[in-house]
Amino acid sequence: MKVLTTGGSGFAGKHVLRRLVKEGFDVINLVNKTYSEVEGVKEIKIESYESGFFENILSGVDTVVHLAAALGFKKENYEYFYKTNVVFPGNLASAAAKSGVRKFIYISSAGVYGKGSKIPITEEFPPSPVDKYEKTKFMGEKEVLKLKDKLNVIIIRPGWIYGPGDRRTFKLYRAINSGKFFIAGKGDGKQSPIFVEDFVNSILLLLKKEGLSSGEIFNIAGEELITTERMVKIIADSLNKKILPFKIPLLPLIFISYILDFISNISGISFPLTRSSLVFFERSKPLSIEKAKSILGYTPLTTFEEGVKKAVNWYKTKGML
Repeated sequence: MKVLTTGGSGFAGKHVLRRLVKEGFDVINLVNKTYSEVEGVKEIKIESYESGFFENILSGVDTVVHLAAALGFKKENYEYFYKTNVVFPGNLASAAAKSGVRKFIYISSAGVYGKGSKIPITEEFPPSPVDKYEKTKFMGEKEVLKLKDKLNVIIIRPGWIYGPGDRRTFKLYRAINSGKFFIAGKGDGKQSPIFVEDFVNSILLLLKKEGLSSGEIFNIAGEELITTERMVKIIADSLNKKILPFKIPLLPLIFISYILDFISNISGISFPLTRSSLVFFERSKPLSIEKAKSILGYTPLTTFEEGVKKAVNWYKTKGML
């Protein structure tokens, strides 16, 4: 089976590419800025986001796995997020429909649920995206769903993906490793972390699963609904570190973070406290994965404690910790 991917140079993307090659798929990866350099993958530089450009390279492709995205709180303006998270997947899906592609798997984000909920979030939970990343990811969902009558569109909303190779979340590990880390807020918000290989397994299930209704949406996460305080303590234990024995209310920290972000944008100086770093404590996203279990046969295999140990070992082998 020929599979076309995007976002293969990213943390999760490289894991997906390696697994696809290992499983015997014929893989083409579209490259925006950085090549994945995964052995066995054909890589094509994106010259345009126009539908016509994509049509030229989709011949014979059975499934598209769209992982690429402008992430989080990047300093780029809204136009950059819109072009990357809305125009890109929309035009790629349009070209896929015209080229006879059978299935289009769009990797969205649990971020579309916005500030989330204190109860397990099912796929029926009304999205309420807050920032430009969340808003454009949800707009991207709606863009590809416009084509659900022309090709089999499947959307997955993964929780926080972590594991070996994750340099983005490494900032949290590094902060905890400093021995000066404290809990922001009460620490009782619940998250749904997913080990990267469990995420990859969900992609494989979607590639092989037949008979899925077009337009289906699946939450993909680990088995545990775990508080942010517990997550931090597990990471600290894996690093043989202690977190500071006090908590600071979120509201004053949020106010300070806006000021520090403003200074950072002007001066280029980086601060450990940022607006994006507080989102982890501020927004509770306990995802229900019952639908994925029931329909896809999805079963996460790695506990958060096991996954963190693997990530810490990787960071240490790379000399990052």
